[in-house]
Amino acid sequence: MRVPEPSDLAHPPLFARLVAERRKMEDLYSIHPGILRGGDIPVIGSVSSCQVTNEASQVIGGGGGSDLTDMIKAQIANHPLYPSLLSAYIECRKVGAPPEVAQLLEEIGSEGHSSTGGGEIGADPELDEFMESYCLALVRYKEDLSKPFDEAASFLNDIEMQLTNLCKASSAAATTTATGNSPSDEVIGTSEEDQSCEDLESSEGQEYGSRVADSDLREMLQKKYSGYLSNLRKEFLKKRKKGKLPKDARKRRRQN
Repeated sequence: MRVPEPSDLAHPPLFARLVAERRKMEDLYSIHPGILRGGDIPVIGSVSSCQVTNEASQVIGGGGGSDLTDMIKAQIANHPLYPSLLSAYIECRKVGAPPEVAQLLEEIGSEGHSSTGGGEIGADPELDEFMESYCLALVRYKEDLSKPFDEAASFLNDIEMQLTNLCKASSAAATTTATGNSPSDEVIGTSEEDQSCEDLESSEGQEYGSRVADSDLREMLQKKYSGYLSNLRKEFLKKRKKGKLPKDARKRRRQN
């Protein structure tokens, strides 16, 4: 979606150029079937909008496609929902914009609200539906744009806060080292020693627990497989008494 520059919005009716852009015309046709393609027979709005239909017929008869586009833009610019459409569009442009650009867009939006459309809701139901749908689409688009930007801004703020705290801690440690040890330093050192002792005791306790677990596992395996191991040992001793060599050894001996 091509977004015009802020200078294009200096006059609110110029905002309707987004409807005339070729890449957005297909969306316009699908949302608002009453707006025509090329040389189709004009059926814009309801039966009550006879004047608009007659004007469209004259434009098609004269072969002026640009005049038809201008007429469509005029319809949108004069619609009562046009200020809401312009406001939603400006909100999309303000996401991530520099402060000076955001201020300029805010001024443009206030000018757009001051020039309300001259039409009425209900005169062209299809155009009403198109304007409502497009406003809703822009609002959702703004939400989709704001979410990742807000997450990135929050992440950068957290990183900046952590770096600030780290710099403060480093400067405080440097100041303490320069001024020498104080009673508070001794207290801090004692607490650090206590913490190291606690860590050592915790590691020793974990090692003792692992030894106990290994011993229990060994005993369990011995109880479970002791009978099987004893049978293997007896069978091995029997073969050894008979003087029989293993099959592989006998085979190698024959080959030699």
